[in-house]
Amino acid sequence: MKLVILSALFTFTITASSAVAQRTNDNENASVSSETQMKIPIVAMALEAVLPTIGHAYAGDWNKGLLPNIVRVGGAITTIVGSVSCIDDIVEEEDSGCGMLLLGVLAFTGGGIWAIISANNVAREFNARLRESLGISLGVDVRPMGLALTVNF
Repeated sequence: MKLVILSALFTFTITASSAVAQRTNDNENASVSSETQMKIPIVAMALEAVLPTIGHAYAGDWNKGLLPNIVRVGGAITTIVGSVSCIDDIVEEEDSGCGMLLLGVLAFTGGGIWAIISANNVAREFNARLRESLGISLGVDVRPMGLALTVNF
């Protein structure tokens, strides 16, 4: 039974990876056009909150999402280990505290917040580079009758 499940999993993995490779080859032109589209920072943040590192990939630089998500995974592991240790201490009526559990929760939460803020920053940096490469600049001019928003291209 285990062999059947493992072979089915292996087959699924091979099929999925070949399908992704095929789509990548078929959609070369589509990826070029996506590099010239502005990224919406809120979308990057939402994707990062739901699927770690995907928000950074959408924003144009998934590598910047690795470190915050490593902290997030480390926090999750520390939380699990800390909760087991804390439960053991409660069962054995020892008063050693649950510091590791608290540390894990803080690391998990902090890593998640860091990742979401970082995805926002990456999207904004991508948009700034895109505006610069297209020669578009936004500015505010102070005039005697008020302010004027200027767009230069």
